[in-house]
Amino acid sequence: MKAIGYVVRGDAGVIQRSEISADGAPTAISAGSGQNISFNLRQADIQGYQRLGDNLQVTLIDGRVVILEDFYGAGDNARLFISADGYLNEVELVEGQDGAVYATYGPSEQWGKWSPSDDLIFLDGPEVAHAAVADDEVSMLGAGLLGAALSPGLLGAGAALGGLGLLGGGLGGSGGSGGGVSRIEPTVDQEGELTIAGDDVTEEEESILISGTAEPGSEVEVTIGGEAVTTITTEEGTWEVVFEGETFPDDGTYPVEVVVTEEGGIVTELTGPEIVIDLTGPVIEFTDGTVSVGDMTNGEDYADGVEIGGNGEPGASIAVTIDGVTHETVVADDGTWGVVFATSEIAAGEYETSVTVVSSDAYGNTTTVTDTVVIDTETSVAIDTGLAGGDDLINAAEAAAGVSLTGTAEAGASVEVTLEGVTHTVIADENGVWTAMFASSELPTGEMQATVTAVATDVAGNTSTTTSTIDIDTINNVTFEAGVVGGDGMVSASEMSGGVVLTGTTQPGSTVEVEMDGKSYTATVDASGNWSVNVPAVDIATGEYDASVVVTSTDAAGNVASTSGTFSVDTENAVTFAEDIVEGEGIVNAVEASDGVVLTGTTQPGSNVTVKMGAVTHTATVDAAGNWTANFAAHEIAAGEYDADVTVTSVDAVGNTAQTTGTVQIDTENAVNFVETPGGTDGVVNAAEAAAGVTITGQTDPGSSVVVELGGVSNTATVAADGSWSVNFAAGEIPSGEYTATLTATSTDAVGNVDVATDTVEIDTVAGSLTLSSDPIEYDNTINFVEESDGVTVKGTSDPGNVVEVTLAGVTHSVTTDAAGNWSAFYAGGEIPQGTYTADITATTTDAAGNSREVTGTVDVDTEVLNLAHTGDVADDNVINGDERDAGVTFTGTVESGSSVVVTMNGVSNTATVDANGNWSVDFAKSDIPTGEMNVEVVADVIDPAGNEASVSRMVEVDTLVNALANSSAPIEGDNVVNAAEAADGFTLTGVVEPGSVVEVSFGGATVTATVDASGNWSADIPASAINMDAEYSEDAVINATDAAGNTDSITRTIAVDTQAPDGGPVIENYTRGLSGYEAISVESTVNDLAVYEIGNHGSGPATQVASESDGIEISVLDQTMFGFNPTVPDGSHLVVTETDAAGNSSGTYLVLDETSTSVVDMSNPSLGDLQIETIDLQFAEDSQLTITEAQLVALSSNSDEVYISGGSDDTVTITGAIRTVNGDGVDTYTLGDGTLMIEDDINVII
Repeated sequence: MKAIGYVVRGDAGVIQRSEISADGAPTAISAGSGQNISFNLRQADIQGYQRLGDNLQVTLIDGRVVILEDFYGAGDNARLFISADGYLNEVELVEGQDGAVYATYGPSEQWGKWSPSDDLIFLDGPEVAHAAVADDEVSMLGAGLLGAALSPGLLGAGAALGGLGLLGGGLGGSGGSGGGVSRIEPTVDQEGELTIAGDDVTEEEESILISGTAEPGSEVEVTIGGEAVTTITTEEGTWEVVFEGETFPDDGTYPVEVVVTEEGGIVTELTGPEIVIDLTGPVIEFTDGTVSVGDMTNGEDYADGVEIGGNGEPGASIAVTIDGVTHETVVADDGTWGVVFATSEIAAGEYETSVTVVSSDAYGNTTTVTDTVVIDTETSVAIDTGLAGGDDLINAAEAAAGVSLTGTAEAGASVEVTLEGVTHTVIADENGVWTAMFASSELPTGEMQATVTAVATDVAGNTSTTTSTIDIDTINNVTFEAGVVGGDGMVSASEMSGGVVLTGTTQPGSTVEVEMDGKSYTATVDASGNWSVNVPAVDIATGEYDASVVVTSTDAAGNVASTSGTFSVDTENAVTFAEDIVEGEGIVNAVEASDGVVLTGTTQPGSNVTVKMGAVTHTATVDAAGNWTANFAAHEIAAGEYDADVTVTSVDAVGNTAQTTGTVQIDTENAVNFVETPGGTDGVVNAAEAAAGVTITGQTDPGSSVVVELGGVSNTATVAADGSWSVNFAAGEIPSGEYTATLTATSTDAVGNVDVATDTVEIDTVAGSLTLSSDPIEYDNTINFVEESDGVTVKGTSDPGNVVEVTLAGVTHSVTTDAAGNWSAFYAGGEIPQGTYTADITATTTDAAGNSREVTGTVDVDTEVLNLAHTGDVADDNVINGDERDAGVTFTGTVESGSSVVVTMNGVSNTATVDANGNWSVDFAKSDIPTGEMNVEVVADVIDPAGNEASVSRMVEVDTLVNALANSSAPIEGDNVVNAAEAADGFTLTGVVEPGSVVEVSFGGATVTATVDASGNWSADIPASAINMDAEYSEDAVINATDAAGNTDSITRTIAVDTQAPDGGPVIENYTRGLSGYEAISVESTVNDLAVYEIGNHGSGPATQVASESDGIEISVLDQTMFGFNPTVPDGSHLVVTETDAAGNSSGTYLVLDETSTSVVDMSNPSLGDLQIETIDLQFAEDSQLTITEAQLVALSSNSDEVYISGGSDDTVTITGAIRTVNGDGVDTYTLGDGTLMIEDDINVII
């Protein structure tokens, strides 16, 4: 055996170096409180540990024993390390319930990775005699082992794995100091009151440490103010928690509540010290005297000092400062405070100044707020009276429009303006100008001096008053003396010849304008106010009217008065004769002449009128309105047709004479006679002539109206310009029969003269009897094909011996009526034209007078079936598919209305429905229609209403099924599971179907149309977008097929999808390195297949697989799998460990190994992306320098664009342009373009 070195470093930093004796004697080392002890050993060199009272016994694999005295003594326990080949691992010891001691190994949490110069590190390996592990091997554990299962160390590749388990015992005995261990009672170290308060508390000082004792392994939950922190009691039975950051409570006073739960289930509740936290300054606000609360200080307020007040924290001090003057006070119990600044401390005037308030609470927290104080103690006002009325005088017109008074005041001030008791309140504008409008009704009238008062109140409440005066003059008047014009208010022609003088009165000093008939004249006004003006004769129009005069007076103040009047003018006389209304229309006929004629007209009232007509003169009667009337007797009017001249003369009361003339039309004669009467050459009106109507003509005076009466019917004749007239009597106006009728013609000329003429005419319209038989022809009045072939008879009656012409369908037969008065006409087969139509029947007979009688009738001829056809496509395309068969099929066609139709298909007959237009339809139910694929004949048999028969047929295709829709039996993607790599480009489904069909495949919300070849093979590509990534599930793909006939079928195929790669990549636990390279690696076990790849040439070489799942050795007690490398992996290489699930999804961990030639980690190797790198592990490589771009990050894995990087404080990761998010859980998030990095926060990150 050889000596084994160790180092002891005290808590003061003193170093002691020594050796474990090589002679096999036990080595005792003092392990007092706070000491760090490091042995030059590997894990495999240690057989086990045992607690002997407060001592720890370490047994090496070669049998040597080391006693660490007082290792478990009072105070801080010592820390134990092992080191070899430049590596350092701390030994964590845990006591089991049966007295055994378990150990775990891992890099120290306090120091992370160690430099070779550290006091506790040994650069050489120990020489301890034991088998199975060569003396050139080093085993390093990753940080992940600290919480892992306990083991005595990892063996080299291929070594036996026996002896794992408890590491206690082996040396026998308890060393005399063993026995039971008493229970550690839960306690809290702190007590009393802990206060954290005041402005001087830094962010680092916002921390609360609570500690105590409890049984090792107990869970301790500490709660302060709703915030809870949980920890586990150490092996020494101590615990501590720190409240800081997010767990630091808000302001308040809280008890410390502790709940201890021991491993055996015992729960103890403790109460610690009371925590007082006050880190917030007192609340303070203004309520009085500042701008923020809408206050300002005016002159009245200022007089008794400026008050500032507000609310705050009761008991807090208040210091209020304005313009260097400070007043102090304390916030009252009700939370209010206030101070008053004297007028000697704050200047008067108009200005703003700031106010500052500082409040301090009992803990020294302070709050400072500022606001603004507005001082306004002055104002002014003025009246500008010179602008009232424009001349300091308000006349009537100005008063009528209202008057604006103006002045000045402080901008925004309220001004009350009072004029003779009327007050208006206005606001001065931004320029300080105010305007008050007084309405006409508010102004005084007359002549006076009015007082104006203005009182201004500015926005601060300051007031100022001023007064002034304004002159008022609103009075003027004028009159017009119309009654003295012309001496009597009337101007005659003689008075008008010398002109007319107009007069009146007004106020002295006024100007007067007189307007008459559109002309203006300026009057002369004397000192007394009398005015006069002369209007020349040429300005006065002749005639008889009232002249209007308007007089306007304007006094010296500008007041205007106006008056108007009229005077009469009469210089004319007139007379009229109403010739157009003599006897109503200006014409005197014989009747009117017989009782005399009255002539009328108008003239001026009081005039004398004489009327002369022909040689006779009469004096007219004139009424008060000037209407005159003259009567002429019948004997004074000569008979005949002529115009009589009339002269009318009028002389008015003043001697003015007027005369007019006219004529009166006299017409007292008329005559009428017959020129031609009806009846033709024989003078008799027969039936035909009566049926055509008869015309009668004659002669009368032009312009006359003629009324002709025949057999009691009167018609008005048409009279031509030359006096000839004619009148027509329609057939219905001439009574039938044989008789002599009287004609009377009465003529009335244009002026009402009447004359009458009479005559006679012979009437004969009777032609004898004739009928068609009322019996229907061929029993139903319809001749069908069979009946026409047999011949048809038409029958009727007439006078015996009469010849009757019978016409049927254009074919005429003459027959003679027998002695009984019956006649019949026979039409042989073939005489009546074939077809479907209505044939006319006519029977005619004529008497000696030329009267004819005709009777008519009709008979239907229908010798054929018309419009018989199938119409429309059956089921839209003449193919009946399965859906259409299920729903039933309708056949349609046309035929004659009223026909019966029976349709037969495949031996099934159904009766159709025929509508009024001849459209027929028939429904065939599902059971009536055959299934399968075939062509069937559809026959429609018809009997029309006439009894004619016919049929028509058509062919229909039946196709009711989709043939051979099926999935391919070949597995999808080889194993019927779609993994992530396969999902990246989608997958393909295949099968067979009836050729010509359309196939649609739906999966994952996507529907794609398959490609179908001529043989019916279909193929559908499901896109990647339809596949959920990072998921494991099964989903049915639905295959829908529609054949050319429209038949549909549907099948499904279950698709297994597993695109969820193993999470994060394998966890590397440790590796073993020999002199020639890396010999083994241990990985946290997993159900997935593991594989190890070597990346040579400093991480830039290709990926070479060096181990597979079958090469791994399962260490179940550690939940690890170890892979040995033969040959070893040389220095300058890195490793990638992948795990692949059953679906083929994989993720990898890039293990960066330590290199002596470089610390740079090459991320540009494209081979890494093939291994789906999800984690980069830097914890085993010293001073790693890793730089990664967005493109490199995204290329590392197709599973995600996220990578996890683990390591220590000696490692540096450069990710230029990344954005950092601090998570607070030891791992920070960095966003780099579309990629994300999760980096342990011990690592140095450059962004």
